[in-house]
Amino acid sequence: MANRFKGEIETATGHKMVLDYNALAELESIAGKRAQEVLESLDDGSVSLTDLRAFYLACLRRHHPDLSVFDAGDIVSEDPEAWVRVVAAASPDAPKEVSPGNAKARQKKAG
Repeated sequence: MANRFKGEIETATGHKMVLDYNALAELESIAGKRAQEVLESLDDGSVSLTDLRAFYLACLRRHHPDLSVFDAGDIVSEDPEAWVRVVAAASPDAPKEVSPGNAKARQKKAG
């Protein structure tokens, strides 16, 4: 069972993903860019397919060190929103009801 308090989740395929310092360092190694760049692109929806797959692989490595990039791609295909859950698990103080696409609309000013 995944431990949400450690930034860990279980994917729809039964694999565990962990977003911690080691995963971020692994992401930089796999993607060849700063982890912050990839995280920002996830957040704003501009993430490339290659970077998304690299993010999954980096987060999977702790519990599944033998997975390939193709295995990570298969997991993305089966559970494309796992990245949202693992980021939320790594940020337990973040509001749980907010995820991509469901931010509350601003109230119109009375005029």
